[in-house]
Amino acid sequence: MDWLTTQGNISIWVMVLPVVLGCFFFNKLDFDSKLILGVVLIGFCIQLLHYVLHQKVVLNWLYNIYTPIEFVALWYLFKKKLLSLQRRNFMDISLLVFAVISIGLVLTFGLNQRYLYEWAIVKNIVLIYWVALCLFEFYFTSYLKINIQQPFYWYLSGIICYASCTLVFYLMWYLVRKYATQDFSGLALCHLVFNTILYLLFAVGLFKNYQHPTPFRF
Repeated sequence: MDWLTTQGNISIWVMVLPVVLGCFFFNKLDFDSKLILGVVLIGFCIQLLHYVLHQKVVLNWLYNIYTPIEFVALWYLFKKKLLSLQRRNFMDISLLVFAVISIGLVLTFGLNQRYLYEWAIVKNIVLIYWVALCLFEFYFTSYLKINIQQPFYWYLSGIICYASCTLVFYLMWYLVRKYATQDFSGLALCHLVFNTILYLLFAVGLFKNYQHPTPFRF
């Protein structure tokens, strides 16, 4: 087993940590944390199926269908943090744009033939845009605060780290896949490392929610 495969396995099995914490503390979690738990749980189940299913068509379908599921869940999570009507409208517009592009990609390539990395690129561009909207909200609204005691701080940190790295990774998807054992394997490793960081930060957020079961109001 080479170092890239090892990190790949770590990036999958690290998902056990937020899943176990979320299920164990479930009754004390607020809606945001339950939403994050749901996203992680669905992703973890799909990753487990990767070990037992050897039908590439089915796996492609599962990985592709996870993209819009995750996107809609995070859209709802971010929109709840925005009080500005203008920024909330921007959220809705971005959802509509994503939907139009998604329909175009599915009609062009289908869901079964391959993993739609173009879909992941669009998703992560929009996620970075949402993070910016949230930061603007916190900056321009004096009574809104975010700190390390809030679960959303950790969710936001994980998403921006992962989305920015993954955007670069998928923009170079063809080269990464073609030269997986050569120069571009380092980029693949970075993607796996940031995937691991994402779920570790999600786990921290779930634990923070357990420590502070009363939801913070925005």
